[in-house]
Amino acid sequence: MFKGSFPALYTFFKDKGRKIDYSKSYQLIDFLIGKGANGFYVCGTTGAAPLLSTAERAEMGRKITKYVNGRIPVMIQCGTTSTEESVYLAKEAKKCGADAVSCSTAYYFKYEEANLEEFFTKVARSISPTPMFLYNLPQNTNNDVSVKLVKKLLSHENNIIGIKNSASDIKLTENYIKIDDRFTVMNGSDPYLLQALKLGAKGAVSSTANFLPELFSDAFASFNAGDLKSAEKAQKDITYAVKKLNQYAPLSFYLEIFKYRGIYGKDVRSPFLKLKTKEKKPVVELIKYLRKNTEVKI
Repeated sequence: MFKGSFPALYTFFKDKGRKIDYSKSYQLIDFLIGKGANGFYVCGTTGAAPLLSTAERAEMGRKITKYVNGRIPVMIQCGTTSTEESVYLAKEAKKCGADAVSCSTAYYFKYEEANLEEFFTKVARSISPTPMFLYNLPQNTNNDVSVKLVKKLLSHENNIIGIKNSASDIKLTENYIKIDDRFTVMNGSDPYLLQALKLGAKGAVSSTANFLPELFSDAFASFNAGDLKSAEKAQKDITYAVKKLNQYAPLSFYLEIFKYRGIYGKDVRSPFLKLKTKEKKPVVELIKYLRKNTEVKI
């Protein structure tokens, strides 16, 4: 169930960023399913989770799961700065029928491994037997999910079945994969997709897959068919897109590029700002590249 391309679902806003625009979320869901997405990752970084209130995150989990209606798996991310709030959101995700819950480390403060073990343990036990994926994003959370910590957690929590690794560390991905054949590793850093698949990762949770799902479908299909040349071409195109749009304020760039996919979002949430005309140059350059070098209809 948890393999292939899982777009980290983008969150659209309206009313100058004050409200979530679910009509655009539903349009994106239908678009991505039509392009071969294998699942959705909800309330992650690309979903602007740190900018959402607890109530908004719980509501989003309910609405997205209901709209997807079992067409493909839904994984909802519940990690916050506090254990109590993370447990609440995990329970809400389970209640609404999510196929799995994911949880980042508690963030902002730097924690010892014992703190993180207790944090993940409480979240996992609050939703057992619902499957749970750990989420490693040390560059944003200020905390790392070590291999040692994963092994400790697996020794006493049966419903922790995998991890999303968004650290730009392919060696760490390899070490996660070596922990246990039953432990599912999802790549979370797009430039390392093909390397991760070669090492044994089962899937990818990606921001770029929101607006270029075809490249991820091509990468997985080519890799699974043993066509490494085509998989490498897809990876090259994915990496180009990441370098163009992820330099700063990526959620603002994503809003702009969605227009080329027929989805006209209205606003971003502060402190993000909509792009000014001169700031749209990377988007224009990416579109030109895609039209010249790929079969993406954009």
